[in-house]
Amino acid sequence: MRRLGLKLLTAACCVSAFLGSSLTVQANEGPNSQTFVLDQNHPFSTGVVTNRRFQKDPADVYRFTIPSSGKVTLTAECKDFSARFKLYDDYGILYDNSGEDTLYVDKPDTKSTTYSLDKGSYYFIGEDNSWEMARNDDAKYAIRSLKFTPVDESFPEVQDGKGNNIIDEANEITPGMDVNGMLASGEARDYYKFTLAESGRLTMIAKSAELERFDFSLLNENGTNIYKRTVSRNNGIGNATLKDSLDLLAGTYYVCFESVWNRHGLYDFSTSFNPSGESLEVRESTSEMNDSLDNAATIQSDKEYYAQLGQNEESDFYEFTMISQGKPHLYFKGDMENVSASILNAAGVSVWTVNNYLSSGVNVIDKDSDNALDIGTYYLKVAKNYESTGNYKFKLTLPARQNQKGDVLSDAKGNVYKITSATTVTYVKPKNKNQTSVKVPNTVTLNKVKYKVTAISAKAFKDNKKLTTLTVGKNVATIGDSALQGAAKLKKLDLSKTNVKTIGKNAVNGCKALTDLKINGNKVKTIKTGALKSGNKKRTITILAKNQKTFDTVVNKAVKAGAAKKSCKMKKSSK
Repeated sequence: MRRLGLKLLTAACCVSAFLGSSLTVQANEGPNSQTFVLDQNHPFSTGVVTNRRFQKDPADVYRFTIPSSGKVTLTAECKDFSARFKLYDDYGILYDNSGEDTLYVDKPDTKSTTYSLDKGSYYFIGEDNSWEMARNDDAKYAIRSLKFTPVDESFPEVQDGKGNNIIDEANEITPGMDVNGMLASGEARDYYKFTLAESGRLTMIAKSAELERFDFSLLNENGTNIYKRTVSRNNGIGNATLKDSLDLLAGTYYVCFESVWNRHGLYDFSTSFNPSGESLEVRESTSEMNDSLDNAATIQSDKEYYAQLGQNEESDFYEFTMISQGKPHLYFKGDMENVSASILNAAGVSVWTVNNYLSSGVNVIDKDSDNALDIGTYYLKVAKNYESTGNYKFKLTLPARQNQKGDVLSDAKGNVYKITSATTVTYVKPKNKNQTSVKVPNTVTLNKVKYKVTAISAKAFKDNKKLTTLTVGKNVATIGDSALQGAAKLKKLDLSKTNVKTIGKNAVNGCKALTDLKINGNKVKTIKTGALKSGNKKRTITILAKNQKTFDTVVNKAVKAGAAKKSCKMKKSSK
């Protein structure tokens, strides 16, 4: 755009000089040239503008410069007929605002108008304002004063476009910062930019005593409006004030302070932020949201998560897997007014939905799904109702997996078992090899199911150098191959009160300290090769037997398995 001085003047205007508190303007060349000084009263020195509607003569042009943002007040007097004064910036743009920024003065009045201006140079244009087209008289006027008052802006702006008038030049702010700004005459809006490191609640307070009405907006990182409020003064009295809170995801945002009806003036606003404390596994941002099936966060059964439904999202999705058929139980507690919780199948079709509302300050869901779900992948969807946002926590408890034959599970103490049937398990190994005393129980509970322990697995205690005491439960029927091989410190082993029928290959081979071994000969059927070999000549093997024949049969098996015949002793028992 061409400069106003080139477009409107035949001779150059004088640049204003700002000296202390004085601001000087000078009229364009002509018989009515005058100099005016800020904050001084001027005698009536007649300026003349002819009836331009009739004569087409040039208007009077005054140029001035202000050193910073501030308020400029023009006071003018009209002696004859009617005059008007228009304001242009240094680029020739008229500040008109549907005529409200133009000063109209009729004889014999003196009137004033105030502009909010950024640092830079400006022009007043004095014109005849008579509507009498045939009149050939002049409008006589005087500029009585031109006053400048600087204002305090957090981010001072300059008329040449170096400001925050577009989103790409938004000023950086941080939550907790107080911001003072000014919408200058001819300026539509100011932008501010801030970033949230995590999701949470942003509280905003904005007010203006000068703007009768303004728009306060929040935009996301793409410049899309996610919140907008028009704020007005109460019948022109007091401040136009906004106070509101928004739940937002982590990310970058923009505040836009926008003029309504081209009004100009001072404003201020502040923000504060309270993090939501989202769980790491479900934490969101504007670039990584769990707002669809494809972006769902994975959750585990019976674990509590903290999350948020923000202003810039409609719903949260969580993926979970049913490992057993049954009804999942949802516990939900939030501070939003209305919420909808649904379970969707793998195709995204809802199989259960509950809508819930705020009661006594909290929104609570605590119930099973209506229908049992099959094994498979599902999604929990938490959605806004009526645009309600807020923080919430939830826990989804899924039916425990039904134990299967072959499953290897740990008990509450950390000992490991393998399921061999619907009612029986094998003891696989202790929690660690540093235990000196171990008890193989009669029964064990795994995932709330009780089983009989009917076997000790092969190599269960092999090379356990610290084991000195082993208690074997009564339901054990099998000692696996090499179950105790190399347990060099084991001193006693009593199998006489058990149901042991089979002693596996090399079961106690290498148990050099084992001097006392008891076997129930009435139940033992198989003793495999090397099962009782130890090398300890002091070992005594006590065999419970109902008669001599039973004893002899067991002794023969023991000798073949590595035991010394003379170490075998009979204890008569019918059990």
